[in-house]
Amino acid sequence: MGRNGAGKSTLLKICAGWISADHGVLTYRGRTYARPRLHELARAGLCLFPAEQPLLSPSFLLGEQLRAIARQSRGTALQEVIERFRLGPLLNLRPPALSGGERRRASFAAVELIAPCCLLADEPLRDLAPLDAELVSASLRSLRGKECAIVVTGHEVNSIFDLADEVVWVTGGTTHNLGTPTTACENWQFRREFLGTLDARARAEVTVRHPLEETP
Repeated sequence: MGRNGAGKSTLLKICAGWISADHGVLTYRGRTYARPRLHELARAGLCLFPAEQPLLSPSFLLGEQLRAIARQSRGTALQEVIERFRLGPLLNLRPPALSGGERRRASFAAVELIAPCCLLADEPLRDLAPLDAELVSASLRSLRGKECAIVVTGHEVNSIFDLADEVVWVTGGTTHNLGTPTTACENWQFRREFLGTLDARARAEVTVRHPLEETP
């Protein structure tokens, strides 16, 4: 977690070999990479879900892409993924014709078919409707249950804290491992500089009433 511009996306891209670091090495699954490359890491089971670039090609039908991925992978069965992410009516469309939430669901369907050992997910819950956010969150839980290591970024504090085992705070050009979400909420500096006046537990307890339901 961290403010906009703190370097979360840059860090994930460096870890995936998408961009080069100024210095340092990457250690992944017991191997050290002085110059990590995305295609090498992908063969070793790493998958990057970027926030800005589409995961699926805009040139091919969604159904074609999912079937191609399923043929090359040993992940979740294709039909199960299609049904769970409610993609049946969308299979004959290309990704640019889908809404933002539909594209996110389709992308996570592809991730589950790939069945990575490690997923770097950059803001997977950003700007999602509640139903789409729940399907993506469920996918992250499913991948975690299959022993996939997941690094996720975002500003959706309650949703991410509900999923996370550990919280890493990116600030001031470095990272701070704050431990569990509960421990992170007890860190006064993290509360003051990132969470604001309400910590994650307090946010969850706030009741928002619809204006039409309020009594005079």
